[in-house]
This record gives sequence, C-alpha cells and structure tokens, in this order.
Amino acid sequence: MEILKTLYDEIIGFLGIGNAWEILQTGDYSVLTTYEGITAFIVPLIPLLVLLEFVLGLVYKKPDTKVYKVNFLIYVFNRFVGRFIAIAMVALIIGWLQPYAPFQTSPTWYWFIYGYIIWEFGHFLYHYWDHKVRLFWCLHSTHHAPENMNLSVT
Repeated sequence: MEILKTLYDEIIGFLGIGNAWEILQTGDYSVLTTYEGITAFIVPLIPLLVLLEFVLGLVYKKPDTKVYKVNFLIYVFNRFVGRFIAIAMVALIIGWLQPYAPFQTSPTWYWFIYGYIIWEFGHFLYHYWDHKVRLFWCLHSTHHAPENMNLSVT
C-alpha cells in the first residue's frame, strides 16, 4: 500500500495540485487573496496543458509518443536522482564550505539582492556545465532534443 501512496504523491506533485486541492477541500477561499493562494491555482497550468496536449494527440490519432517517451523517462529518472542525491549534496556542500565563508549575512534587503545575484550566477554555472560535462549533458539534453516543440519540453 505504501507504493500506491508514493505513486499518488508523485502524481499530485507532478500536477502541482496539492495546494489547490487543499483549498478546495477546506473551502477557505480567502486564501486566494494571498500570493500562495494565487500560485496554488497557477502552478498546475503547465502540467495540465501537457496532459491536454497528449490527450488531444490521442483523440486526433496523431500521438507522437517518441516526443513524450524520452521526456517522461528522463523526468522520472531526474525525480529519483533529485530526491535521493541533490538535496543531500546541497546540504553536504554547505556544511563543507561554511567554515570557509569570507563573511556571514543576515536577512536584510541588500543581502537578498546579493543572494539573488549569487543564485543566478550558480544557475549560469550549472547550465554551462550541463552543456560541457558529458554526464550532465545526458541528463540536460532532453529539452534540446525534441524535433517538435511541445509543452513537455519544459
């Protein structure tokens, strides 16, 4: 039964409908006046459009499964890798590099800007290495590989 719960959680996580479902169940629509309430209903749009695109392909008898198959398998693999490795690696690196930090920050607006710039620089390096390191490229190339652009490329 645990595997069914995990599968259910993964489907809800993929669709991003957990927060929206909770709002609908509680009936507390006042939360829609907050950022979290609005994003609860915006986040599921892309996954739902991907499913709609796939279903329409089946209805019109033009399902281009080769486009979706690789993206889906890479999505599943990346979820597995992300769950068991990525979070642990971030915590490990922070723990290792904390003693070498040249300075400590506090939660102020200017450190937020600094953190954002560092985050973007880190994302640039991550994306650059995704194109240069063979193993990373194998995981990253799926959004460059499709011959036909569709919503699953995201």
